[in-house]
Amino acid sequence: MATLEGVGCSTSMCSRVVVNSVVVNSKGPGEPGVTHTWLDSLAGIRDIAKDDALFRFKDGTERRMSVVPLNRVLYVRDSSGAREKLDLGTVKALEFISASK
Repeated sequence: MATLEGVGCSTSMCSRVVVNSVVVNSKGPGEPGVTHTWLDSLAGIRDIAKDDALFRFKDGTERRMSVVPLNRVLYVRDSSGAREKLDLGTVKALEFISASK
């Protein structure tokens, strides 16, 4: 278990609150375009492939999205306080849980 501190690229964290993504196979007007997905709205990410992943939201909806290249590294802190960088392409699935108060 680890705490997600933000997303970015291999050299620096870009955001602590949103991940920039593109909805895959969307037929909505004006799409595809980069959207801001709030990290605190996510319940999990699964079916992670080279170019996209299935995002599951706290409201129960799911969307297949492609994460922009500058947001594909997850910055996490483990229970000992050590910080790590995880490339999204090396992860099979993620589950987000609420921090206890």
